[in-house]
Amino acid sequence: MMNVECPYLEQCPMFKHFKLEATKQVFIIQYCRGAFQTCERKKLRDNGEQVPEKLLPDGEYLAC
Repeated sequence: MMNVECPYLEQCPMFKHFKLEATKQVFIIQYCRGAFQTCERKKLRDNGEQVPEKLLPDGEYLAC
């Protein structure tokens, strides 16, 4: 069976920066439980690179 969820979902530190639960869920549905192979965070981590906490899956940065 094909994995349908990002293996890093549970420990992804990005989510603690979201103020709205609805926004967080959009990213989880679209990336973490969807097209997680396209997630910029996952690509960096898989390559052994440092992943900025506020890097979003689409490559943009979460505004402070």
